[in-house]
Amino acid sequence: MTSLSKYLKYLILVYLILFTIQPPLDLDLGWHLRYGEYFFQTGQVLKDNIISFVWPDYSWVQASWGYDLLLYQIFTRFSFFGVSLGASLTTLLIFILITYPIKRFTLWQYFFLSSIFLILTAPLYASGLRSQTPSALLFAITILITHQALRNTTKTVFLLPGIFLIWANLHGGFALGLLLLFVIWLVDGLLLLKGDKLNKKWFNFGIILGLSTLTPLINPWGIRIYQETFKHSSNIQLVSIKEWQPLTSMPFEAAITSTIVILLVTIGFLNRKNLNIPYSVALILSGYFAFSAIRFLIPFGIMATYFLAQNISIINWRKWFHPHFIWGAKILFILLLAFDFFIFKRYFLLVNPRIINFSWSSYCQTLGSCSEEITELMLKNPPQGNGYNFYDYGGYLSWRVPQVKTFLDGRMSAWEKDGQVPPLELGDQVIFSDNPIPFIKLDNQYHFKWAIVYTEAAITNYLESLVKAGLWQKIYHDSYFTYFVKLR
Repeated sequence: MTSLSKYLKYLILVYLILFTIQPPLDLDLGWHLRYGEYFFQTGQVLKDNIISFVWPDYSWVQASWGYDLLLYQIFTRFSFFGVSLGASLTTLLIFILITYPIKRFTLWQYFFLSSIFLILTAPLYASGLRSQTPSALLFAITILITHQALRNTTKTVFLLPGIFLIWANLHGGFALGLLLLFVIWLVDGLLLLKGDKLNKKWFNFGIILGLSTLTPLINPWGIRIYQETFKHSSNIQLVSIKEWQPLTSMPFEAAITSTIVILLVTIGFLNRKNLNIPYSVALILSGYFAFSAIRFLIPFGIMATYFLAQNISIINWRKWFHPHFIWGAKILFILLLAFDFFIFKRYFLLVNPRIINFSWSSYCQTLGSCSEEITELMLKNPPQGNGYNFYDYGGYLSWRVPQVKTFLDGRMSAWEKDGQVPPLELGDQVIFSDNPIPFIKLDNQYHFKWAIVYTEAAITNYLESLVKAGLWQKIYHDSYFTYFVKLR
């Protein structure tokens, strides 16, 4: 590789950083910080529900408790910028790992890989350092180890049990990682068995993989970590959350991903002699999960980019396509990226300079789901008793006003006991319904003493009528939010 080509490839890595430093706009940021703070204040993992008055006796298996500690340390030392930079650097490291070594690619191939990676893994970095971010890094490492271990003698395979021990204490995604690794191992075994070549290497990897299913049991909840992971995946409330909805709920993203899937199939056909069949089966399975829920785009994007990196540089493209077609495809690809960057602005967004001075006010203004002005009033005069807040407000409120207990927050989408779930659906009906019935139902059960609602929601008019009747008081009002406190 020439010196110019080498430096331009490094410039691509800079380009990747510039597009992945995004504002930390995770709605769950606040309660993750509360969990991290609790550990460093008490030296214990938070297991009880001390944040919300809904289901006060519920003991939740918080699989991402280790991430909470990491996030708390980063945030308290480097604020929002540290959270954004942490996500960007982790994303960069993942890309470097799955495309190593860089010298095997042409400049165009490396640029293409980086662009596909950014498109498919947008949920990885778009909201800052989320629990999925370190999980994705560990997933990439396990894929690399597995792919190499089944073909070459490598001692890195002995790292897998330790990696899954760490992973299970950072994020519940370790279960999907185990599933995909088992698929790769089993399909590889079927191919070896077909050729009557089952070998010691394959058996040894199976033993290591078996140990990797046991080390996750070393966590604050023991075997419940597995139970909670599987229960979470079947929770009926998840479909109400954007990242748990099917990819088809976002037609544009579904079309782009489908186009990339066609590309993967084409490359697999062109390089079928060297195609890694076990890995391809796992890739197909991860693609199925990606179309089932948006959040699974991350592992699919990692596997897809790795697959492309393994195949794109060894295919003789000129053998299959005319040079004019190849150049036309490259020009079209560049034009599509330029269209997104300058007009559509869906995938490629340069870092906003204001991220350096990002604050909770910036957080609320960008998300449109919280109010620092109301927070100042609540901190000066904390409301008493139970209060109403809609789902998106809960995570922020639990951190910014810890003196009060929230009604709904992001943890509750994973909660279930005896076939029952928290009132997330009814709670959000309060701000979307044309009548006050959902609020009245909840008020009869929880006896609200205060409420934060969208100003334009119909429920605001109902609460205004209670203000006129001398039953409630309007403490704060602007074009976005209104804050009420009950007088009697």
